Amino acid sequence: MGGVAVRMKRVGQAIAAGVLLLGLAACSAGQTGSLDRKPDSSREANGKAAELTVSAAASLKDALEEIGRRYESADSGVKLLYNFGSSGTLQKQIEQGAPADLFISAGVPQMKALLDKQLIDKEHSGVLLTNELVLIVPGDSRASIAGPEDLLKEPVKKIAVGEPKTVPAGSYTQEVLNGAGVWDKLQPKIVWTKDVRQVLAYVESGNADAGFVYKTDALTSGKVKTVYTAKEAAGSAPIEYPAGIVLGTKQAEEARKFYEYLSGPEARDIFTKYGFGLKSP
Repeated sequence: MGGVAVRMKRVGQAIAAGVLLLGLAACSAGQTGSLDRKPDSSREANGKAAELTVSAAASLKDALEEIGRRYESADSGVKLLYNFGSSGTLQKQIEQGAPADLFISAGVPQMKALLDKQLIDKEHSGVLLTNELVLIVPGDSRASIAGPEDLLKEPVKKIAVGEPKTVPAGSYTQEVLNGAGVWDKLQPKIVWTKDVRQVLAYVESGNADAGFVYKTDALTSGKVKTVYTAKEAAGSAPIEYPAGIVLGTKQAEEARKFYEYLSGPEARDIFTKYGFGLKSP
């Protein structure tokens, strides 16, 4: 009887061990499925808003910040992070792998360079806005300036211009001044800047007697006045702002929705308020 009891005890222990192992296996399978499961969207499971990084030309700062507030308040589930700078600098950052989900350039060449390197989604890119190049002077300036040729006059000591290699506004300025035949003559007077907003700051503060910015930048300031618009100037190329989704984005769905929102009626109204021209949707 003692032997039978011992064998029965061992059988019971084996069954219990088997049940325990099955339970552990089930738990393990459940945990693995949870870790491997891909979320329905990039928004985190805890409900935290997905973050979109938008690299955009400095001249878009005021308009995009207002658009961002409107978009976020509409319960979009997205937090917008802006990286403003010169279009050429932003282009280089994206080429070097800096995090970005969307790119909005103040010049077509910068966007084309990224498209050629297959860093922008061709299906979600295109010209969004237009602008105009203007010549500004401090609000209290008494200098007689009505066009590029007047910049050669003695009272004009310093002219703020964006660096043409990285700042589209600087490249447009070079075209206009070349067309007027004064680019080379003005070189001793030119103060180079990192972006168009720095040009505006120099003229506002009086550290420059004149400067070339976009019409939209001039409209944001009560400390400068516009004395010349280069829209019809010889050598002046159309100023277009292309936008595109960066192919390396990890927030593809959210990036697409915001990209489409930028062409929608709410965003277009805000862009118009800040003086931008609109391309047909």
